[in-house]
Amino acid sequence: MFKGFLLLLHPALAIISIILIVWLICSIKCNNINEKKIKNLSTLIAILSIFIWIIAGYWYVVFYPTDKAMLIKGSWDFAHKFFMESKEHIFFIFLILSLYLPIVTFTNNIKKNKIVQNLIITIGVLLLVLIFYMDGAGAIISYGSKISYMLKDGL
Repeated sequence: MFKGFLLLLHPALAIISIILIVWLICSIKCNNINEKKIKNLSTLIAILSIFIWIIAGYWYVVFYPTDKAMLIKGSWDFAHKFFMESKEHIFFIFLILSLYLPIVTFTNNIKKNKIVQNLIITIGVLLLVLIFYMDGAGAIISYGSKISYMLKDGL
């Protein structure tokens, strides 16, 4: 039950992050610049990223070794060799950018500085691209794992 909970919590927090990032980008693009809201959103995005990192790290250390062994032996070995390996490294870029976001919002005057606004939007778009890649990679890894177990069981 705990394993299933973690498996659902991980992408659920990513979806909440997507919503917050889109909200942040739209707040700036629509000239609805409420600095307190933007600072709060950037802080929430950073906090969620840390939680996602902890959950994913726990999953990777405790539960993934069994799936990894199956994936490497199976016909979908590329699911681990390419997608999991790239996901492991890309996540750190995501984590760094999400932690950089509150630094940018708290140390600059967002309303008056168009360059800072564009920087926040750029960081947000990069975060979205990375989230969607990691989500797709996670789906491929999950499917590859299922295929490997099905082939092992002769289904």
